[in-house]
Amino acid sequence: MTDRLHILIVEDEPPAARYLEKCCRSVLNENLALLTVHTFEDASRAVISEEIDLCFLDLNLKGKSGYDLLKSAVAGSFHTIIVSAHTEQAVEAFKYGVLDFIPKPFDEEDIRSALQRYFETTSRRNVSTKYLFARKGRSNLVISVDAVVYFKAADVYVEAHLENGQMELLPKRWIALSKYCHPVSFEYTDHTLQRYLVFGLFPV
Repeated sequence: MTDRLHILIVEDEPPAARYLEKCCRSVLNENLALLTVHTFEDASRAVISEEIDLCFLDLNLKGKSGYDLLKSAVAGSFHTIIVSAHTEQAVEAFKYGVLDFIPKPFDEEDIRSALQRYFETTSRRNVSTKYLFARKGRSNLVISVDAVVYFKAADVYVEAHLENGQMELLPKRWIALSKYCHPVSFEYTDHTLQRYLVFGLFPV
């Protein structure tokens, strides 16, 4: 394993978060980049602005539901593993497409098994995503991948240019979508000197 795994830990109990960090470092050694947040608000900002491969998510965040974070995240951009004492919510969690459910209390072997499942899943993964999901105002936006002509990325946002001539703004770093695409050109604007990365979809 040569590339670092970017892991987001969303856990409102600092001792549990520190132990989860320790387990991840023990299993992955130096091949990871860890970001830990303790509130729903910080987690919401992180899923938009940070590069994330895998998220360990507690379902109860100081009175707010981790399910709301799953709903607001861009589907398909990263995998999620639930870590919760509420095992009765496991069935509901899998309906949201989570990769695994780890009941509390957990140990290093539980984390090792979950990470192994992640690597097995990603190694088998092909370009099979059919839809992209994002928030638009207070509603969910659903975009068919087949309707996208190309993406154009700038900062933490990605422009999805569609066959019908419309453009939708996805609040996600381009790296989260680049697994489905290849770079085709660079474009500069005269006034802002802002560099954009334009990339098209891999052929199916």
